Amino acid sequence: MGEAVKSIPITLDKDRAVRLSMNALITAEAKVMDITGRGDGIIGLMLSDTCPLTVVIALLWAGLLHEEPDLAFNKVAEMVSLDEISSVKTVLNLAMVKHLVREKPADPLQEKPVVVN
Repeated sequence: MGEAVKSIPITLDKDRAVRLSMNALITAEAKVMDITGRGDGIIGLMLSDTCPLTVVIALLWAGLLHEEPDLAFNKVAEMVSLDEISSVKTVLNLAMVKHLVREKPADPLQEKPVVVN
């Protein structure tokens, strides 16, 4: 716990870095809920072959907010063309894997306890 979430570089309107922290995932889920009325399961949707564009853009937008907190959702949607969606999904999947899959310490005694406040 407490490890920095890794950023994944992406070039959109300029060079940027996608960071899918827990806050970013929650923000994306809330945005999808605002737009579609359903926000649950966005990680599963993202990993599926039939991922809605709303989920892709919401995750990308939320993953960019760490570097530009006032970034508008619509601006992010305009940064991506339909032929780039597959590449964007690849970056988002990599960002999720970097966040969700952590390397285990070689020595189990080195493992840090989970702390929930």
